[in-house]
This record gives sequence, structure tokens and C-alpha cells, in this order.
Amino acid sequence: MVAFGEPFPGFEPGFVYATPRIGGFQISIGAYDPATIANAQLDRAPLPRFEGEAKLDVGDAVRLFASGFWQVLEGTVATTTPAGTPYAKNLQVNAWGAQAGGMLGLGPIMLGGAVYQGAGFSPITYIDESVVAADSAGVLRKSWGGFGLGAILIRAVNVKIAGGVGIWHLDKNRNDSGAISPSGAPSNPALIKQNVGQTIGLYQSTGPIRFALEYFRAQHTWYERGVPSTTDPTMANGVATPRQVVNFINAGMTVVW
Repeated sequence: MVAFGEPFPGFEPGFVYATPRIGGFQISIGAYDPATIANAQLDRAPLPRFEGEAKLDVGDAVRLFASGFWQVLEGTVATTTPAGTPYAKNLQVNAWGAQAGGMLGLGPIMLGGAVYQGAGFSPITYIDESVVAADSAGVLRKSWGGFGLGAILIRAVNVKIAGGVGIWHLDKNRNDSGAISPSGAPSNPALIKQNVGQTIGLYQSTGPIRFALEYFRAQHTWYERGVPSTTDPTMANGVATPRQVVNFINAGMTVVW
């Protein structure tokens, strides 16, 4: 569900310490190579990115977790005073994220899901070069998301039916304009508002062969924008909400030996 309810975890070098597992409970903390957002002028990181996770496993029936990260980002942007005098403004912002979720196994039935919120995210990952993570003035945008998944196993024929739904949503920041500017002209930036995905799959195993048939529906929605007038491009003629729907069908098999 990456970009549709769960961010990509990313792969960065770092140091991690995990406590011994006691009664299925474990805490992990780590310091990682930091990321930056150069297109928002946030191109310096004075400290590593710190991450942590607490998880509880009760056999294979219950799994619960909560995780989070925090990183300082710094940069410099060229701006002007109210009187119009140019000067260099130093930036310092805090990128952060928190997530919680779990899984429940009830015999042949499996249920799971997670929710998260953070600042500096893109649809794909956190602290990203995407224009939605932060604006050109270095102000981070907040986003949130979540997903739910379920599956049932029919053991007699080794068939698993699984499905789920997920959402990623972006909040505008204080510098982002509304649908149209006060003069009525179309406004920028063209920000994506949310991604919604629904999926269902059928999986069957026969000896070393695994068959899969999956369907995924992806819906992308952008924030409302002013539509330019055909007679006067500087003025708006109504408001549009851009939207795109893409349908994926995947079928295949894997041989395991």
C-alpha cells in the first residue's frame, strides 16, 4: 500500500539497538543517516535522524507496534523585509512522523492495519524531494494516512483471498493559497490532495507453484484550482477538482524450489 496508506520505509545506514525480547515485547532505537529536501532549501542536517519502535507479539495471533522518527532540517532562503530590503533567512524545521498498527490472526482469518501522521512526507516516503513535502520557503506540509487489510485462508484448496483499502492525505500549509486567488485568477501550486487505493487478490498454491490474481484501483485527487477563462487567462472561470483513476490487474505464478 505504499503511496496509498503506508509510506516506503527507505534504506539508510545507521546504528540500531534492540532490547532483549521479554514476553514478546521489544523496543528498538536507532540513529540514521539524515535526509534533506534541497528543492525546499532545507539542504542541511545538523543531527542524525532518530527513529524508535515498540512492538508486542503474542504468538502468531496478535502483533502490535508503535513507531516514530524525528529529524532537524536547516537551510537558507533569500527573502525580503516588509520594506522590500533583501536578506538571507536561516531556516530550522523539525520533520517528524508517528505510526501505530497491528495484526490479528483468528485461525484462517487475518486482519491488520496501521495509521500514521507526520510532517515532511510525500506520497512515497518521508523527508522526500517531492514538491509536496515542503514549499519553496522551507515550510513543511503535514500529511496522514492509514490502511486496513484482511485475508481468509481456505485450507482445503490452499487458496487465500485478501483485500484492503488505504488512504494518504496531504494538508496545505500556511503559505498555500485557496482554490482561486482574491483577484479570481487561477492559483498555484497544483498540489495533490490524496491517494485512495483498493485492492483484492486471489492466491493459490499447488506444490511448488504459487498462482496470483490481483486487482488494484488507484484514485488520485488534487486540490481545487481555478479554471482560466477562455477570454481572459488572468481570470478564473469556475473551479475544478482534478482527479485520475487507474486500474491495475496482475496475474502470474512463482515456482519455488
